[in-house]
Amino acid sequence: GEEALINHPLVKPYWEIYDSISFTEGAIYYSGEQPEESTYEASIAFIEKVEKQSGIDKVYSAYQKYAIAANYNQPVEVRLKWIVECDKLAKASGKDYKWLYYYDYADVLNEQGKVDEALALIDSLISENKNNFNAYIQKTDILLASGRLEEADKFIASLEGEYGNYTEVTEMKLKISRCMGDYETAKTIGNVLLTDSAASPEAYRQISLIYLAEGDYSGALYFIDIGCTNAYNLNYYGAGIDEEKLYETLYVASKLLEKSGNMSESEKSKVGMINEMFGEEYQPGAEAKAIVSGEKSVKEVLTQGDYDLV
Repeated sequence: GEEALINHPLVKPYWEIYDSISFTEGAIYYSGEQPEESTYEASIAFIEKVEKQSGIDKVYSAYQKYAIAANYNQPVEVRLKWIVECDKLAKASGKDYKWLYYYDYADVLNEQGKVDEALALIDSLISENKNNFNAYIQKTDILLASGRLEEADKFIASLEGEYGNYTEVTEMKLKISRCMGDYETAKTIGNVLLTDSAASPEAYRQISLIYLAEGDYSGALYFIDIGCTNAYNLNYYGAGIDEEKLYETLYVASKLLEKSGNMSESEKSKVGMINEMFGEEYQPGAEAKAIVSGEKSVKEVLTQGDYDLV
């Protein structure tokens, strides 16, 4: 039964990792102790104190340091330092921890412009699991952000050949069509997607970005509002959703509609609620700021660089 399965040579190493991570999580989160204050330094010091206990999974605790650095918006060098430590410990352990930190490692490398190194990590995840859609999506995003649109397009065509019209593949096609400026195709794909209740908040955001680029701020706000509501509802289930991108898109759509002065009564009250939600102290990113102040057009931002607002 269960005992035989746990000791099966293929299962055993994963079970051991699961065990040591569970133990380490317990030591970090459920010990009754906590960092002295809510700062990056105090949180790292707390993990280092926990690491002195026996039985701690050092790969996992190094990953937690990376997560703390990300949470406290530390510069990319600091985040890289922890993820490299995590990588060294993982390789030294001889066990497979790729699933734990490779996605983040790829993101950090990509942020530093080491695109090929980032893609190599994602490719190694894909080679181990041909149905890894998280890896497919991340690979597409990295290719798009680095301006390798043709490559992304070919990659999705190969996935389409294999998986047909899977929701995730269709969403990636939508994103690529938008980045290529082919809004008609993107909208057609969008219409197909949105009749399917499985469409993700990101699909609604991509459609909102098309309307933004076309100057239809009512349409843009309509779609991103649904996306944010869905994300909020899904978040209770821990879905992997990029909240920053969703809310930045909501902010831009709302501000541009407000500036246009061309609003229905219901849109006025919606924009009022959104303004209240963001509050006076909200600091949008550089691109969003430039768009709202009128320095740059949305179309300019969405058809250059990494083809996104964030």
